[in-house]
Amino acid sequence: MQRYKVALATRFTDQQLTNGDVVQMLKTKKYLEVRHGLDVVVVRSPEEAERCDADIIQVFSMPR
Repeated sequence: MQRYKVALATRFTDQQLTNGDVVQMLKTKKYLEVRHGLDVVVVRSPEEAERCDADIIQVFSMPR
C-alpha cells in the first residue's frame, strides 16, 4: 500500500509558533500522522514545497 506524503505550506517564522493558524497546522500534522499514517512535512517556501516531492500540498497562512 502506498504511503502518501503531505506538505503543509506556511509562511510562519519561529516567533509565530503560538499563532492560531500555526497551532491549527501543527495539530493537523499530528492528526494526519497518528490517525492516518501519512508522512507530513512542513514547508516554508514555494521552492521547498517543490523539492519535497509531496503528493498533496495544503497551504496555510497565505496573505490575501
